[in-house]
Amino acid sequence: MILRRVGGTFTPITLGLHGDYNMRGAVDAKVDSHSGLVLDYFMDRYDDGTFIAADDTTRPEYRIPPTRDSIQSLINVIERTTTCSEVNTSFGPNGGGHQPSTLLAGDFIVHALIAQPVWDAISTHHHAPERSADAQFADVFTDPASRQIYDGHASDLVARIRERAAVDAFLAARGIPWAPPGSSNCPYPSTYNDHEDDEVRSWLDRARGDYQDLPWMVAAIDECGTTFERELRAMRE
Repeated sequence: MILRRVGGTFTPITLGLHGDYNMRGAVDAKVDSHSGLVLDYFMDRYDDGTFIAADDTTRPEYRIPPTRDSIQSLINVIERTTTCSEVNTSFGPNGGGHQPSTLLAGDFIVHALIAQPVWDAISTHHHAPERSADAQFADVFTDPASRQIYDGHASDLVARIRERAAVDAFLAARGIPWAPPGSSNCPYPSTYNDHEDDEVRSWLDRARGDYQDLPWMVAAIDECGTTFERELRAMRE
């Protein structure tokens, strides 16, 4: 999910983008018609100067800007702002950090991550209030950038809009704001360092306890744990 920080508040400006975590600290984005809409918007803003994308974490000669043929190029530079700039707690005002790599009209552009099994479970079991398609569109897309990305495409994205609405409603019900992984507002904030295997297992156990009242969520967390152990074995072979 791509977020925009206005003041101290992070607001999603996209629907969910799909990808696979590669167990090495990055997400490999999946290409589809929806990611194409997001990429086109940001590249249009990049061309007109509204969107600034410059990776300050590398030497100037090695900085790779986003390109129109690669959603991954956009995700990569957003990840730099999320993990290495003052937007997160590890590299905040008291910890140094790089200049943000991605700014939209002066606002930080960062990402939030939700495991696919958890996203799917929420969108299946936690339903947003019944609204018309137009009303749900207005509820989900509150930022002007969102409306520019999706205007004219809502009818093609009904299922994704419904999923976003369900996740929004679930987070609101739990008092969890949208935020990047390093934010102190995250239930399980990341330090952006390499995590030991037992640390990940501890997070999973904590999440199981936090959601013990929701068997379907515990099942999703268990699936995340199974995937983690499988990928860990594959890396060691």
